Amino acid sequence: MNRRDFIKTMLALGASFTLPIDLAASTDSALAEAWEISGFAFDVQEYGAIWVSDFNEPATREEAYGFSIGDADFRRPYALIRFAESNSLNYRLQDIYEDYRCELRDISESDSSATARRAAKKRLARLPDDPDYGWQVWLEVEQEKAWVKLRPEIEEFLKEAPDWSESENLPESANAQGAAFLYFRDCEDPEVLDQLGIVVIEGDRPGSTYFAAELTIPVDEANRIARENDYPYRFRQS
Repeated sequence: MNRRDFIKTMLALGASFTLPIDLAASTDSALAEAWEISGFAFDVQEYGAIWVSDFNEPATREEAYGFSIGDADFRRPYALIRFAESNSLNYRLQDIYEDYRCELRDISESDSSATARRAAKKRLARLPDDPDYGWQVWLEVEQEKAWVKLRPEIEEFLKEAPDWSESENLPESANAQGAAFLYFRDCEDPEVLDQLGIVVIEGDRPGSTYFAAELTIPVDEANRIARENDYPYRFRQS
């Protein structure tokens, strides 16, 4: 991969570059000269895992997951259901659903009019007791009512910064280690990986969620090989 394509790829993966020239307008020779000054190094952790240097971490869950409120169309709720089930949003929507059922139950047992009590009981009968999937049924049988209550929580969830506790649920591209993993797995030639002593790990044992590109040779040796082959990056020990 040439320098220009490499820079574009790494920018897409979340790396931060400061170049003294315009990438789009520069010639190959000018870019090569600027690159020698600015350069780019992957950070190598003590245990060998490679990280993208100066990685721009997503500021919100919307950025991290690549999911927006516009994707959560209540008229076709399947995308929202799949998304919520993959992270902690599911529990927050369950809580709202349980609160809603409590409101209906209170009305059905209150001194409200007989008409109001019957209506509440009828709606309760359509909604499961189990909140694990009850909110999904609610979104299907009372679309607009459910959406009015669920939407503010979904929007708040997407605006918040990702929480460390959900790291296993986040896409690989949401952190520096995952971005390096994606680069070496998807964008680099296997022969280059062999030369540099890089192994791509997708689960170090059955059931493991660990993934990384790991450098298995000394950093100085990897950089020597990269220089000799004019690869557009270097490595540095963290």
